[in-house]
Amino acid sequence: MRRSRALGTQARTLEIYEQLGIVDEILALGQRVTALVRHREGVPEQRFDFGYSDVPTRYEYGLLVDQTRTEEVLRRRVERLGGTVEWGTRLDSLSQDENGVRAVLLGHDGAASVVETPWLVGCDGAHSTVRKQLGIPLEGESTYTWLVADAEVEIDLDPHAVHWFFADGGAVMLFPMQDKGRWRLLDTADALLDNEPSKVAERFQRRVTAATGLPVRVGIPDWVSVFTIQQRAVPEMRRGRCFVAGDAAHVHSPAGGQGMNTGLQDAFNLGWKLAAVVEGLAGGELLDSYAAERVPNGKKLLESTAMITSYVLGTEDEHRPQTTAHEVLGSVQALSISYPDSPLTVPAAVPATPRPGERVTAVTADRARGDGWRALLDQLRNPQWTLLALGGFRCADAVPDGMAVLALDDAELSEDLGAEDGGWLLIRPDGYVSARGGLADPVSWPEYAIRR
Repeated sequence: MRRSRALGTQARTLEIYEQLGIVDEILALGQRVTALVRHREGVPEQRFDFGYSDVPTRYEYGLLVDQTRTEEVLRRRVERLGGTVEWGTRLDSLSQDENGVRAVLLGHDGAASVVETPWLVGCDGAHSTVRKQLGIPLEGESTYTWLVADAEVEIDLDPHAVHWFFADGGAVMLFPMQDKGRWRLLDTADALLDNEPSKVAERFQRRVTAATGLPVRVGIPDWVSVFTIQQRAVPEMRRGRCFVAGDAAHVHSPAGGQGMNTGLQDAFNLGWKLAAVVEGLAGGELLDSYAAERVPNGKKLLESTAMITSYVLGTEDEHRPQTTAHEVLGSVQALSISYPDSPLTVPAAVPATPRPGERVTAVTADRARGDGWRALLDQLRNPQWTLLALGGFRCADAVPDGMAVLALDDAELSEDLGAEDGGWLLIRPDGYVSARGGLADPVSWPEYAIRR
């Protein structure tokens, strides 16, 4: 039986894949979706086309692709970089001091081995051994029990939209997959059932038929999971030389498809910082910014997924403002994540956008075809700090090791970045603006991000 797990890949994650040089491989494997269709009593009641006017991106759609396929692409990228993925090994215990971490590993045959490493990152899921060994609590609550399955479905629905129905006391959702005729089915009815595949097929066929009034045939699923939704997050993501990321740090409702995406964003945030410290380009204090940025994001994630879950289930508090589809879609795509209070963010005197702490890649696909944008996006594929000099700006100070200077005199790019009269932007390796200034302003270097 296939193990597809996560399916949705969000716009911000596609931007990360572009920086990693793998976005074309991922896009070739997925199904693009551009709308959410809400059905009531067998009629498509509302269609919400994805809109990105408030948060521009080159990827104005959601991408549905099996996590197993995504992992294959990532493993190939690791191998091209000289790394390997070891299977059948698990962490038994760890200890650490100011010089490093000592990990006891158990192989597939049960034999123990000891690995000593300067840093350790726990990406080991909701039941994380690393988190438990470090004594970091996972705080929150359990809520609903849901059913999910992947199957062949014969139904006359738009294959580029997510479909959402109410039936028999719960919501049912259908997500199109790349292989023609394959859908992911989600049943939010809070009931644990016999998850034998043929029984699951019968249940979905009955419920989708009742909800849509359409002739439906649901094949035997090749993946079924019954799970309890949990809304939990850690209050800290680092202890000493150890970190947690992804589901080890936050678990939440699958509504909105945030799990894998948020884990990738955690890893992208921490990865370039660890690399800078290991390579001697920054001091160890840089690593404190990981938790400073991602712990608040984890808390906001719980709030947004709770909002989306209530919207999907139709259980919103009638005394609170009603959530709109626009709010749901904006939250899902993760394009508004910013770090205004990060120690790596230097407030700017001029209120131009993107502001320090915001992503620099807020540009549409059409606009990004210009020469200036192409040069900037190409530069962002290099995992280093970039000083972007616009309109004739010249940096008077020595540029630190590990930083690139990109000088561009491009009117369209300068306009999009709010620097029509010239100036500079200091851009982090993950594509966020750290600081910015005008033509006459000296460059502001973050206090401990770069060793000078």
